[in-house]
Amino acid sequence: MKALHLRRKHRGLLLTLLAILLFHVVWMFNYYHYMNWGEGYKYEEGSYHAVKSGWILSILPPRYPRFQGSLSLCKSDNCILIIWPKFFSHAEIGVELMEQETKTLYNFYVDYNLHFAAAGGH
Repeated sequence: MKALHLRRKHRGLLLTLLAILLFHVVWMFNYYHYMNWGEGYKYEEGSYHAVKSGWILSILPPRYPRFQGSLSLCKSDNCILIIWPKFFSHAEIGVELMEQETKTLYNFYVDYNLHFAAAGGH
């Protein structure tokens, strides 16, 4: 009876370790997708950047233990379009607008037609 109890205890520990290992494998797979997207870009301060025709393209890989990073398109210091890719559902899209007089930033979720979307743009 005691041996059966030990096997159950070990089974629980083994399942826990396997779950942790699976989490890390999936996280690394997700992280490397962002690294592939940033191939050929300059890596600086945890993100990839490239300047093309005056536009700044940025790829921010997910920070551990999160799975979501972002892609952004900016003109100088104003980010205009931000995309949060998701591998199991549609990406979320946001826009950032700056009021020039007060330098106040406004962030909005938008749908794929760039219409206002409440929380999480589909």
